[in-house]
Amino acid sequence: MSSGLQSRRFFPSPRFAMTVAVVRGADAELFGVDGVFNFFENLAVNTFWARSVTPGTGDDDTTYRGQINYDGDRYGYQVERMGIGRDFDPQVGFMRREDVHK
Repeated sequence: MSSGLQSRRFFPSPRFAMTVAVVRGADAELFGVDGVFNFFENLAVNTFWARSVTPGTGDDDTTYRGQINYDGDRYGYQVERMGIGRDFDPQVGFMRREDVHK
C-alpha cells in the first residue's frame, strides 16, 4: 500500500465548506469527512466523522463530532456530541483522548 494523503474540498466558501480525505499508511488507512456550515449571521454547524482501519484492532474504530452554535444578540445556545472509539488509531497526528463519548 502506498503512503499519502488524498483530499477533496467541496463548497469552498466562507459560509459552507466540506472536505473528504483519505490517508494511507504502511499498515493502516484513515478516512473521513468534515464540514462547516454557517447559516445566517448567528447559526453555525461544525461536524466531522473519521474511521481508521488497522489490522488486528476491533470494530470501535470511529471518531465523530457534531456541534451546533447559535449566537443570538441576547442569548446563545450550544449543543455538542463527540465520540472517540477505543480502537480508533489515527497514526497521522496527535490524539488527546481515546474511548470517549460526551
